[in-house]
Amino acid sequence: MTDSFPRRTIRSYVRRQGRITRAQETALTELYPRWGLSANYPETLTALQQSTQTRYLEIGFGNGAALATLGQQHPDAQFVGVEVHRPGVGHLLWEIQRHALSNIHVFHGDCDAFFQLIQSNDPSTNKSAVNQSQQEHAEPFLGNLPREESDQGSASLVNTNRNDHPHLQFDGILIWFPDPWPKKKHHKRRLIQSAFIQRLAPILKPNGYLHLATDWFPYAEWMQEVMRSAGWKKIDAPKELAHFLIRPPSKYEQRGLRLGHGVTDLVYQCGSS
Repeated sequence: MTDSFPRRTIRSYVRRQGRITRAQETALTELYPRWGLSANYPETLTALQQSTQTRYLEIGFGNGAALATLGQQHPDAQFVGVEVHRPGVGHLLWEIQRHALSNIHVFHGDCDAFFQLIQSNDPSTNKSAVNQSQQEHAEPFLGNLPREESDQGSASLVNTNRNDHPHLQFDGILIWFPDPWPKKKHHKRRLIQSAFIQRLAPILKPNGYLHLATDWFPYAEWMQEVMRSAGWKKIDAPKELAHFLIRPPSKYEQRGLRLGHGVTDLVYQCGSS
């Protein structure tokens, strides 16, 4: 007999009491309707789908500093950032306005909600499901949707039981310094899991790449084992790839170096060598 109840999803983030500044709150209110991706704003997603520019996705952008830097360095490329925590989303929106950037769009929610949004040619057809998923998992700012306390972010929740067929693809997917969840009992919360990697493959363009970075060596080993099991090809000379982006230094990297942690960068393409 088929189980009619949905399985419980495992979150790779936790909600904590987080301080949000007045500027970040204002940015969420005034700028998300312009730069946010949502089923409420299907025309924005449609324009992004139709763009022929090189396109990148950062999952778990934290405070958005790296994404804002990339947007300034590569004005001819398009960037999408996914983040669950309100202060980080507000900070990135503020940076977009401060630097007059027009090539960054933000999704406030988790990966599952984002995948639902981009799986349809007509985002409005998924409006109810996407909004429900966003409310349950991240309480993003979408007009009159409820707000929730949060913290500066790491990665996202993924319901690995879905089989989506996205209509928005990327030249590069960036997952930099996701929460390592160092305790063994929390390893199931790590974002980089086989089922999650399987869901990334359809949203990569042919010859697109996945760039992972961590300052926690045991997590780097974990990542490499997951990618080997998934059959992805490790790229030893990523700078030779078309459209490869150099990762900007981040506060996580600087903190890790102060603690004596080396940073591991791992780059993959879908499909074995």
